[in-house]
Amino acid sequence: RTNCLTGVLLGALDSARQRDAVVRSGQPYCGPLHGVPVSVKESYEIEGHDTTVGLGKLCGVPCSATEAVIGALEEAGAVVFA
Repeated sequence: RTNCLTGVLLGALDSARQRDAVVRSGQPYCGPLHGVPVSVKESYEIEGHDTTVGLGKLCGVPCSATEAVIGALEEAGAVVFA
């Protein structure tokens, strides 16, 4: 038993597909991290998802906003998946 939590952001697959569509259509990339999959620790707040910091007692309390560092990764084209 490890007592750890993990989650996958279900919207990540849609983001990856959108990035692929951009490449196939010949449009400019979304940024320097276009399509790069990125996993982040559960201590970063992502709107609509729990930030548990690995603690089960914090499950079920979704964040109301996304932290700036996550927003910056997404703006640079990264696909945040976990």
